[in-house]
Amino acid sequence: MRIKLHIQYEGSGFYGWQAQQDLPTVGGALLNAFNKLKVPLGEMVVAGRTDAGVHAWGQVVHADVAKPLEMDKFMGGLNRYLPHTVRVVRVAEVGDDFHARYQAITRCYRYLLWDARVLRPDLRGRVGHSVYALDTQKMKQAIEIMGVGEMDFSGFRDAECQSKSPVCVLREMKLVRGSNGLIQLEVAANRYLHHMVRNMVGVLVEVGNGKRAVDGMREVICLKDRKKAGMTFDAAGLYLARVDYAPHAEGAVAGELPLY
Repeated sequence: MRIKLHIQYEGSGFYGWQAQQDLPTVGGALLNAFNKLKVPLGEMVVAGRTDAGVHAWGQVVHADVAKPLEMDKFMGGLNRYLPHTVRVVRVAEVGDDFHARYQAITRCYRYLLWDARVLRPDLRGRVGHSVYALDTQKMKQAIEIMGVGEMDFSGFRDAECQSKSPVCVLREMKLVRGSNGLIQLEVAANRYLHHMVRNMVGVLVEVGNGKRAVDGMREVICLKDRKKAGMTFDAAGLYLARVDYAPHAEGAVAGELPLY
């Protein structure tokens, strides 16, 4: 029996998703909850492995279990054994052909950025921080000049990235300043390179503080040289917001799709 789980977590206390010996990870916490419930587990696959300190509002996992489950009780049991910073918000029975990673059409990330000299205390660990005020109009111009579509993102690729190809399809990229003062960058793509979004934020911040011209994003794309890009911005501001799939059949369901 294959199930699909929608998971939310606050990532500051974890060393990413993937289980690591003697270190707390989100995937390790989920596996531990399965074990505590004594649910025999086969394959468990996540839509996107997040790095240390990265959060999620809409992570998706599929898992193969060896016995039928009553979804509402199962979801409640997982949440009972998970740390309070990790919540399963929806569980659904799906066909054996559903795959959380390979069938994902679009992964949407959101980056939250605070641009004032002093970081508001309640935002620590939850946003990126620029001590200089940022010109969001220039940042929007930089995004518009770069454009969307299929591109080689070598310039925004971390040196440790293991992806075979630097080409990704950027479907959407937009930036707004919310009424609460937070700058919100939303990025939607078919796939990502290691640290790709955080490296893009580093360039956009330099555009916003005047250290880089408004064609700076496009320049990094054209040069294909990571050394020409900005700093890798803090993981604290990055959220896996949503993973999209083509319509597919579901059986028994508990919980609701997450809002973001």
